[in-house]
Amino acid sequence: MLDDFGLCAAIERHVATFSERTGIAVEVDLEEGSERLPPDAELALFRIAQEALADIAAHADAHALQVRLERRPHGTLLVVQDDGRGFDPHTPDEIGLVGARERLRLLGGRLTVASAVGSGTTLTARVPT
Repeated sequence: MLDDFGLCAAIERHVATFSERTGIAVEVDLEEGSERLPPDAELALFRIAQEALADIAAHADAHALQVRLERRPHGTLLVVQDDGRGFDPHTPDEIGLVGARERLRLLGGRLTVASAVGSGTTLTARVPT
């Protein structure tokens, strides 16, 4: 689906399946833009969205989350924010976060994670345009 229909369609489909499977309400706000991102950037952002949703389902105890894709002049942002239990971001990285950071580093991008115990988590992945 990613190759044929693009990042937004692939994320929408994955989020719909995730929400049906978990019962977690998901608000989606995807800014498509006039041009597609390079294939490696689309794949990285899609895989990061998949990993974030899998982590939320397994660990966050969330009731709602938001997935946003924002096009900006110097990059594209994928933001996944949940209302779950959060965690201490100063603890050693989970394997999924290490993998996401490496994917983005190879593209000249970056990953930031904002969280605190009891206050949910916001993951922001940025790829340059």
